[in-house]
Amino acid sequence: MNIILSLTNMEMGGAQLYTILLANEFQKKGHNVAIYVHQPDYIDYSLKKYVNKNIVIQTWCTNNVVRFFVWKINGFLKKFFNCSIIEYLNERKFINFIKKFHPDIINSQMSYSDYLISKYIKKIKNKSFRFIVSTHGEYELNVVDSNKALEVIKVCDGIIGGASKNLDHINDNFNVQKKIMKIIRVGFSDQLKPVNNFNKLDLNIPDNDIVIGMVARGIPEKGWEELIIAFHKYNTLYNNSTLLLIGKSQYLSDTVKKYFHPKITHLNLNNSMEFLKYLNIIDIGVLPTYFTGESFPNILVQYVFYQIPSIATDIGDIKEIISIKNNECGILLKLNKDRKVSNEDILKALIHLTENREYYNCLKSNCKKVKNLFEIKNVAEEYISFYERVISNG
Repeated sequence: MNIILSLTNMEMGGAQLYTILLANEFQKKGHNVAIYVHQPDYIDYSLKKYVNKNIVIQTWCTNNVVRFFVWKINGFLKKFFNCSIIEYLNERKFINFIKKFHPDIINSQMSYSDYLISKYIKKIKNKSFRFIVSTHGEYELNVVDSNKALEVIKVCDGIIGGASKNLDHINDNFNVQKKIMKIIRVGFSDQLKPVNNFNKLDLNIPDNDIVIGMVARGIPEKGWEELIIAFHKYNTLYNNSTLLLIGKSQYLSDTVKKYFHPKITHLNLNNSMEFLKYLNIIDIGVLPTYFTGESFPNILVQYVFYQIPSIATDIGDIKEIISIKNNECGILLKLNKDRKVSNEDILKALIHLTENREYYNCLKSNCKKVKNLFEIKNVAEEYISFYERVISNG
């Protein structure tokens, strides 16, 4: 099968990492795979080393100098003629690439990519491929407005949701009676586990310290401030503890300064995959998110792979990670009336995991037990099965 996986950009994020893992697994299973990126200005080239050699990464232009001048021309055309040469060049490149690659499936993993492909498809004569959309929460956030989203739903041949809420939103807002839809969870792979991990001493953390860790995008809705406030109180009870924060944004840097504590370590990493080298340091993983678009966070799956008991909020389908098949891998926190998380609830959960060693070890054991449910090879098999179903339906 010839498969194109399409991304808006290839910066570090859950959808991008997930796409790379899927592409690698498809290629291992004997399929011909390409990744198309619509915005070459937003490609993190450090991610390329995680992509298997035989997988093509395609975009409309890789030359920085050429793109610079194109952007200049594009600005002029936008201002005086309200048209975009960049959109035109991307469209021509994508359509020509389809003609050469002869895909059976084009599977878009991000909402703006969904929209662009839905536009381009109308200009392709004798279309022989199936267009599938994978949604991970962007439609609930209206990243693409409702009219554009409607066009996507009309044109696509199938829809994959990473969480039940993703498909619920589409069912509630669009006419999808004839669309083939399926929930397929995200996965992870041991192939991404680094060979050379960091240890506590590399970060000047005492060897006997309990390390509370959080890895996420640096936006307020992930619950950074609530965790930091909880840690201040926690550390007064357990001064042999460190809070390790891994995320990048001005907001997060400012928040760490605002609540300065000598036992808080903030890593503002430039290499987007570098965070994996620090996961083995973490004793308790925390994600107190109240982000509206939260669906099935990759980092919680990664905590399971590293056998890290976690504390997370009951939002999206997080409970399907934290308590999958009745195997507890962490503690679920309820959001309060303001749809936020209480720092007191975070504190109580931290204390519970610290005081109850038997319970903590049980959670670690459960992580090991359910890890195979999130193996990317199993997820990829579900994808291929869905692709075949959509093709046979057409």
